[in-house]
Amino acid sequence: LQYIVENEGAQYLFGAGDSLLDYDFLKICDESFVPAHGELAQHLKKSSHWLTKEKGMLATEEFLTKILQTVTNPADQSERSDLQQKIQPIQL
Repeated sequence: LQYIVENEGAQYLFGAGDSLLDYDFLKICDESFVPAHGELAQHLKKSSHWLTKEKGMLATEEFLTKILQTVTNPADQSERSDLQQKIQPIQL
């Protein structure tokens, strides 16, 4: 992950995972999401901010909506400016 971050210039990381194997990855992300139906969800506290409210495909929709809202309309305008500077589109 460090290699990708350095090569792509990423400064803000979103992550999603449902397996116990995803836990270390999710810990280093700026915002992380765990679907309520996943293996990892069984091991997190119910109050964890990582857990989605929905399960299955609705969980995916939930965290993608949150990512889009965070990137396009943060609550704090200074946060928006900061995010716009940090998040660069991937060049294909």
